[in-house]
Amino acid sequence: MTGRKLSFKDAAIRILGVTGEPMSARDITDRAIADGLIETTGKTPAATMAAQLYVDINKGKSRFRKVGKGRFALKDQSGSASSADVIIQ
Repeated sequence: MTGRKLSFKDAAIRILGVTGEPMSARDITDRAIADGLIETTGKTPAATMAAQLYVDINKGKSRFRKVGKGRFALKDQSGSASSADVIIQ
């Protein structure tokens, strides 16, 4: 992808929307960097992603939801019926 980079939250929305499955903050971040969606010089971009998603969820009216330990999904996604995170919920 070329052009304007996305915010961490916008990148997470795009990636979770494409995969349709709950993902860890690390997996979301790795994919966002690989796809050229975000650019970061920080040493812990996955921690930044997780923090932004947790803060957004705690503010309410978030597009994200926590699914299992350290995993996130979009609120309007049900995920795969075979996903362990969905089965647990």
